[in-house]
Amino acid sequence: MKILNLITALCLVLLASSCKGGRQKIYDSVSIDLDEVERSHVVFSDIYSEVEFIPLENDPECMLSQVSKVEVTKHGFLVLDKGAYPSVLLFDHEGKYIRRIGSLGKAKGEYQNNVADVTVSWGGDTIVIATYTTLLAYDVNGKFLCSKEIDDGAVMNVKGISGGYAYSTEYHGSPYALHFVDEKFSYRGECDETDGLLLHGGIIRNPIGADNENVYYYDEYKTAFYRINMNDCNSAKEIFLRSKNSLTIESFSKDDPYLEDFDCVYDFTVKKSIIYGCILMGDHPFGFELNTDSNLVKLYSMDGWMPPCDATFGDYQYALLSQEEFMSLNSSEDHHIFSGIEKCNWSVMKDSVMEHSNYVMAKLKRKCDRNTPNVLVRTGK
Repeated sequence: MKILNLITALCLVLLASSCKGGRQKIYDSVSIDLDEVERSHVVFSDIYSEVEFIPLENDPECMLSQVSKVEVTKHGFLVLDKGAYPSVLLFDHEGKYIRRIGSLGKAKGEYQNNVADVTVSWGGDTIVIATYTTLLAYDVNGKFLCSKEIDDGAVMNVKGISGGYAYSTEYHGSPYALHFVDEKFSYRGECDETDGLLLHGGIIRNPIGADNENVYYYDEYKTAFYRINMNDCNSAKEIFLRSKNSLTIESFSKDDPYLEDFDCVYDFTVKKSIIYGCILMGDHPFGFELNTDSNLVKLYSMDGWMPPCDATFGDYQYALLSQEEFMSLNSSEDHHIFSGIEKCNWSVMKDSVMEHSNYVMAKLKRKCDRNTPNVLVRTGK
C-alpha cells in the first residue's frame, strides 16, 4: 500500500510539473542573416492593389494627438491616444466617431492615468484596456465587464488571441515575461527567461501578434521573433533576423544607443503564419515578409511611402496617419507612388485633409502573388 501511495504521489508530482504554468520550451531555432538576403526594389503597385484613405471625424471630442495603438475589428477602429488625457476611442469603418471606452478615475471600471495598451478579443466583441497594474474588460458599447489586478510586474503590452489574451510584463528592469489568460482573465500559462526566452521590449510599439494557433513576440534586443503554439504548451520557435548592424543587448547598454543607426524591426502584423512588417536598416526602411513555417523571407525597398503595419483585418492592412504624415504624401515626389493602383481614392482625398483635420486611416489591400525573391535559410543558431 505504501509503495502504491508513493507511486501515486510521484505521478501527481510529475503531472503537476509538466503542466506548471504552461511553460514554453524552444524546440526550433532559425537564424537569418539579413546581409545575405537578396533585396528587391518594388513600386507601390507591386505590393498593393487597393488604397483607401478614411479621414476620422474631427469633432473636438474625438481629436487625436498622440496615437499609441490601433486595432481594427468588425465594429470599427479602436485607437489608444496617449495625449495629455489618455483615452480609448472607437470609430466606425467610415471614420465616424462612436464613443470612448472607459474613463479616467478611481471608481470601479475606471482606469488611472497610466494606460499601457489596448486590444480587442479574438471574436471582436470585448475591448481590454491594460494599465500598468490592471486589465479591464468592456463590451463594444462601453459597458464595464470585469478586471484583473496584475501583481507580477508592470503590464507593458496586451493582445487578443484565440481563447483569451496575451500580455507582457516587466519588473525592475528584468527581462519581460509573457503571460496567457483566458477570456475571463483566468491563468493559462507564461514564458520568461527561465524557458530560454529573454523577451525584452521597449522600442517596437506592438511586440505581440497572433493568428489562429500561435502567439508571436518580437524581442528587439535579440532581434528574434518567438512563435508560441497555444495548443502545445511545451513548444516554441525562435527566428533571428540579424545583420552586422543589429541592435544587441551590448549596444543598448551604451549611454545613448539611439545616437547610432541600428537595424531593427519597428512594426509588424501576422496573418496565417506569415509576419508582415517594416525594418529599419541604417536610415532606410525596408518591407519584409517572413514565413514562420518554411523560414522563407522576402526583403524589399520601395520608392516614396512605406506604409506602417498598424493592424490587419480580413484581407486588408491598416495604417493610421497623422495629418502631417498624410499631407506629406501630397509632395510632388510622392505623386507617382499610387500610379497603377487598381482602386485608390487619393485624387479625391488629397485636397480634403486640411490644417485642423484629425488622423487619417489608410486601408490597403496586399497582392497575393508577387515577383519578390524567396530566400531559404538554414535551420540552427
